[in-house]
Amino acid sequence: MYIPPSLVDLLRRWKLESGTALVFAMGEGRPECLANIHNHWKPLQVAAGVVDTIKDEQGRTVLDGQGRPLCQPKYNFHSLRHYRASRLIADGASLTEVQRELGHASATITLSTYAHLLKGDDEDKRRRERAERLASGKHD
Repeated sequence: MYIPPSLVDLLRRWKLESGTALVFAMGEGRPECLANIHNHWKPLQVAAGVVDTIKDEQGRTVLDGQGRPLCQPKYNFHSLRHYRASRLIADGASLTEVQRELGHASATITLSTYAHLLKGDDEDKRRRERAERLASGKHD
């Protein structure tokens, strides 16, 4: 995997400022635990407004004691992985590149999960042309 030099520099500075041997460490210099990362993920989404309002059984928005809508974070932490895969595909990465980066055991797993994103730019055009050609009876 390639990491841009600008990101490497940013991570180095962050690590130096933390004063620990790790880039992402808890205050005592120990590795950040996954539970803490998950605990920060939800509030980050709420602060950024990346939320869904909570609805009751009738589809009405549930309100808190002050009459404000109750919200819940829109995405789970695993969504970051799907975002990365979708950005790779949008940027033209091959199926095998995406497979390797995500660590899938086979390209079949990658394809079954992300096939809907692998649409070529001229797929619609080719489909229309094919339909018109077949409908007209003209075959090459």
